[in-house]
Amino acid sequence: MSARIDTEQYEQEFTNQGLIFEYGEDGPNKIYTPHRHGWTKLVTRAGSITMKLEGGEPFEQRAGDVCEVGSGQLHEAVVGPDGWKWLAAWKPEEGDTFNVHES
Repeated sequence: MSARIDTEQYEQEFTNQGLIFEYGEDGPNKIYTPHRHGWTKLVTRAGSITMKLEGGEPFEQRAGDVCEVGSGQLHEAVVGPDGWKWLAAWKPEEGDTFNVHES
């Protein structure tokens, strides 16, 4: 059984906080090599992803899990075998940084 994700609640929360947000999905086993970007809040809507934040151990995100990546924090990830559907939010002053992956 997967968790029910109230995306409308997240959209309202992000809007109230003045954040920009977008939906997306990645195919199975996609690899995000180590990279940095602006602060991002990630909501896993379906599937899974294993993330590793700088200085930490790898951890798995499944439907309903939320993760914050600090501004400029080095991180990497591998999408699970069923893909990953996500909702990402970020601060306008940091631009559309979720899609910009810099080593």
